[in-house]
Amino acid sequence: MVGLRAAIGKLEHVAEQFTRSNLPSKSKIQSEAEAIERKFSGVAELPKPEELRATCLRVQRLVKDRRHDEILDRDWRQIPWGLWLPQLELKNDPDLVRAYFGWLSTKNRQKNYRNLIDAYLRFFDQSDQLISAFADEIVKVLHEYNWAWSNRHEKVALFDPEHAPNRIAEAVLDDSRPVHQTLIEQGVGGEISTLGLGAESFKSALARYSNSVTQGQDSDALFSKLMEWANADSGFRFADLRSEFAEALLTPWSDSPAACPKGIQDRSREALLSLLDDPRLHPGKWIDISERSKAVMRGWLTGLALRQYLEVVDKIAYDYQWRYRKAFWTAYFDKGYMTEAWVVFGPQGARWARQLFDEQTPFGRLDGTGTQNNHALLIMKIGGLTVADWSHDGKCHIWLPNNEDAPKLHGGVDYLDRYKKRDVDYGSDNGGTIHAASDSGTWQWRVESFIRENTSNVSLSRSDYMPRGG
Repeated sequence: MVGLRAAIGKLEHVAEQFTRSNLPSKSKIQSEAEAIERKFSGVAELPKPEELRATCLRVQRLVKDRRHDEILDRDWRQIPWGLWLPQLELKNDPDLVRAYFGWLSTKNRQKNYRNLIDAYLRFFDQSDQLISAFADEIVKVLHEYNWAWSNRHEKVALFDPEHAPNRIAEAVLDDSRPVHQTLIEQGVGGEISTLGLGAESFKSALARYSNSVTQGQDSDALFSKLMEWANADSGFRFADLRSEFAEALLTPWSDSPAACPKGIQDRSREALLSLLDDPRLHPGKWIDISERSKAVMRGWLTGLALRQYLEVVDKIAYDYQWRYRKAFWTAYFDKGYMTEAWVVFGPQGARWARQLFDEQTPFGRLDGTGTQNNHALLIMKIGGLTVADWSHDGKCHIWLPNNEDAPKLHGGVDYLDRYKKRDVDYGSDNGGTIHAASDSGTWQWRVESFIRENTSNVSLSRSDYMPRGG
């Protein structure tokens, strides 16, 4: 027993040593890969913030006192980054900027210009006059050194603030190689890829994509390239450009819906659900998106909900009933009358929904007495009315616009008790229509008549809603 206790003690001691040891946060291979990427992308090693701030304050004081000769070369090398330090506003100090450019021309060395280039890329802004001044200084010496920057400038006008973002965007989108490889080649890889000129180039790519979709061009390959550029292992790369991204994907469908290629609609919707969630369930995440674009997304989700309902219920409903209901509600959607839709599934339908659709595709849950595992519910907005249609032997209920008993759409998957049959069926203005005599169109006529009489300009003919051959 003593020997066992001693062995356990030794194991605890060894475990404690491993717990206390300071293991590196990155593997050696990962660190070396990042170092190589920095080298070839041109990204310089920034000083620590506190060191940079102290240097800038010292240089600012010496320039103000006209004691330029006391400023060390290593201090001048840090100034390109320090000009953008918050609160100091050094970029607005013309004497300091002039003194820095004077030192730069006197100390005409490659490593000094490398820091200037890094600051130009990192803090790039087309409207910033200082960025334009940086570009001018870089171009003066561009061909004096044996480096990659001269070739990059020749290919993508890297140091032409007016044209660089568009040229880089074109280079990335037209290149068959991986996006990160093209970005590195153009000098905006690694850390810079999401900052300054890297971010502006991505915005230019968004504009090109949006124009392509608006013109009805086949944009599937362009969409794939854009998604590759936008996403990384940790998620969306451009946190500050979420609204611009959403607008680029949605605006064409509000401006020229007939021209837009339909093949990318589902992929666009899935990308936006992944990035911003469902605007009906998380409106706060969509606050910066225009109403026109949000209307497009809601329309997509309405179509998705209807398709989801049709495909899932097709697996669990009775064939003799289903073809008529499918034709009826599809007609309202195809005519543009169905402005919103939300699906609620029992356990069996929920399982089918997860098999047939993406994990992020939202739907509600059905719970409580009066329903079975295979029951489902479609809740719609048609001409201001709320319509709830049950699968199987359930009724179709309709509520007028001011009826507060109407069930809410988009309860969300977290509200498991949100949809109970007794609550959904309560207080409808039509009292519930039984799906009787489908083949003769009896229930369809009753529902269509109620909707037509209580809305303006919402009507269907029998040929619209009866299935072919029915």
